Amino acid sequence: VADDVKRVVVIGAGYIGAEIAEQFSVTGKKVTLIDGFDRVLPKNFSPVITDRLEAAFQENDVTLALQQLVTGFEDAADGGIRVTTNQGTYEADIAVLGIGFLPNTDLFKGQVDMLPNGAILTNAYMETSLPDVYAAGDATTVFYNPTQAYDYIPLATNAIRQGMLVARNIDGHHLAYSGTQATSAVELYGYAMSATGLNKGSAEARGLDVVETVHEEDYRPDFMLSTTPVLSTLTWDRKTRRVLGAAFMSKHDITQAANVVSLAIQNQMTIDDLAMADFFFQPNFTQPVNFVGATALQAVSDAQNKN
Repeated sequence: VADDVKRVVVIGAGYIGAEIAEQFSVTGKKVTLIDGFDRVLPKNFSPVITDRLEAAFQENDVTLALQQLVTGFEDAADGGIRVTTNQGTYEADIAVLGIGFLPNTDLFKGQVDMLPNGAILTNAYMETSLPDVYAAGDATTVFYNPTQAYDYIPLATNAIRQGMLVARNIDGHHLAYSGTQATSAVELYGYAMSATGLNKGSAEARGLDVVETVHEEDYRPDFMLSTTPVLSTLTWDRKTRRVLGAAFMSKHDITQAANVVSLAIQNQMTIDDLAMADFFFQPNFTQPVNFVGATALQAVSDAQNKN
């Protein structure tokens, strides 16, 4: 079907919608990307990163219909589809929905404890409020380490580890859940992007007082034959200085950096701890001070200047 269409409307600018829109655009389709938020990937990255990504979408002739809510679908006269939002109408050959997740747990209502959205609550061993009944995956809550509270974050890595824990604990409490940072990554228009934990917006939406440090530098020294910038953000608690999140964007594959900060969050490290962490230096791969450490050092400087 994709080979035959020329116009596509994609609804939802999260990871799935953004990837679908990108793939249609690079194969010559006319793409409109609709989302109710004011930017793409709003739950994963701060504006300093999404602004650059939006520019890449626009350079590839993707129409960004942001802050718009879909209100209806109709058949178009040419055999395609007409998508109506609260701000306009868009016609295409097909519409693709990537509008998120909801736990499908109606079968268990009144039998196990849940969040208001239906996500099943478990203890540290993935056991529900009903003894010997376990739950894992996108129908289940996670213990979110940045906030130290249970949350609903559907993600494949969370589901896989939860399933492993159920297998370990099904005959007794052997291994406790260490929680999650919801670490993820995506590649769009040649940009490698990864994130872990909270960004400034998602932290403030949860009532947290945070600082976001932004740092940009080439990933390795300029005397090498080639290098390219890495844009980094580090989110940390203003009072405790505890690391709560980070994100990275570059034309070079720097996505594993999110795994580094994920461990820092899980172990409740501060920006001071991360700034002094032992990262190797070899000019083929990194600056004398790795960009993760350099961003943490800037955060420490930001904290001192704010005092």
